[in-house]
Amino acid sequence: MKIDGSKNIAGRRAYLIGLVDTHAEATRNAYVTPGAGQSQEYALTMDEATRLLAAGGNPPLTNYPMLAAELGAQASVGNHITIQAAALSVVTASAKSKAAMAQIKVIRRTAKLKLAGCNSLEDLEAVYDNLDWKIS
Repeated sequence: MKIDGSKNIAGRRAYLIGLVDTHAEATRNAYVTPGAGQSQEYALTMDEATRLLAAGGNPPLTNYPMLAAELGAQASVGNHITIQAAALSVVTASAKSKAAMAQIKVIRRTAKLKLAGCNSLEDLEAVYDNLDWKIS
């Protein structure tokens, strides 16, 4: 892939490393909803889900407002689930997202390390052109 007419290996390397980070972020966004507020919502819900599953039993909904909100949303469309089912769904979705993000990290870090070790423009382009962003 010809990026520009530059013969400067350091400039080309920096540019490609930036593209790797941009591509990694775009790939991550396929697995998470972007936004600081959404991220906080997910973290709070995950915290509640893990606490609920560890505690067991039938706890009061007032102790788990984020999970209670999920139950309310589900009920509004005719899905009546238990708070335990909601918690398990949250933990399962989080595990899948974490696995995908770990794969993305391997691709991103490997690419950056390989690019850092390149000694020619051709090698830089070959590394970048051969990146595989497929997540299983």
